[in-house]
Amino acid sequence: SRVDLESFLTFILQFPYYITFQVVTVFGKKGLQYRLLDVLEFDSNRKCMSVIIQPVLKGEPETPEYIPEKPALVLCKGADSSILEKSASMEDLPFFHERTGDPLIDGLFVFTNPTQKRAVISSEKVIANVGQFASFGLRTLVEGVRLLKPGEWTPLQKKLNEARSQMVDRNAALAKAYEKIERDLMLIGCTGVEDQLQDGVPETLTALREAGIQTWVLTGDKEETAMNVSFLSGHFAPGLSIIRVTKKMNPLECSTALDNELNNLKLKPQEHGKAKYGLVVDGQTLN
Repeated sequence: SRVDLESFLTFILQFPYYITFQVVTVFGKKGLQYRLLDVLEFDSNRKCMSVIIQPVLKGEPETPEYIPEKPALVLCKGADSSILEKSASMEDLPFFHERTGDPLIDGLFVFTNPTQKRAVISSEKVIANVGQFASFGLRTLVEGVRLLKPGEWTPLQKKLNEARSQMVDRNAALAKAYEKIERDLMLIGCTGVEDQLQDGVPETLTALREAGIQTWVLTGDKEETAMNVSFLSGHFAPGLSIIRVTKKMNPLECSTALDNELNNLKLKPQEHGKAKYGLVVDGQTLN
């Protein structure tokens, strides 16, 4: 999102990063350089985006063309549900035993000592951190990386270009090509960014609510983030009782959950007619 990108760019601008001729240079001319091989833009089905980069090592030409004899990286960021699904277990991750000359690849995927412990971030830790960020009302993202061994990008790039030039069922072909690229990820971590409300939002939603107009908010945020934002924005009134209908797998589960909630309301004192309730439904249940 725009807020996420602005936050990342604000951070990056504190360091001497710049892009020229599709070659990203880090820490000046004597630092790190990467070829930008491709960008897989975000879409709502994948809930993520990726860039494919390749280190420009010492003595190599500063050109954007892929060198098949060298490794490359897929850097992916997106919703926790998307990235965690694409992540691999530690046992399935590829590793090198000799240094490549690139600090990023060497730091993540090279283990010169066979007895060295491979410190891979667990999905449980990422889920816990995402939940904590979401409880603060932050917009969350999870980041992962995939190592492409020498020559591995060539067939993936071919399939991707074929999908892009396809005249029939292009979206389906692209989805398959993206799936082949965005998989077997090593989890890097997660981020939480504050997404401030636009001017007038709380006043508008509060006025609608007080006028008896029911409103829905559709968001791609985590459930905890969505609820916090609803309270902060005036969509949910302070002290509102929350009814959750989430994580349902089929229509029967949905109808059963709704019936149970309605029965619970009937069992409460008669004054419940004056009470106010907020309903939280997740995408899985809506589908």
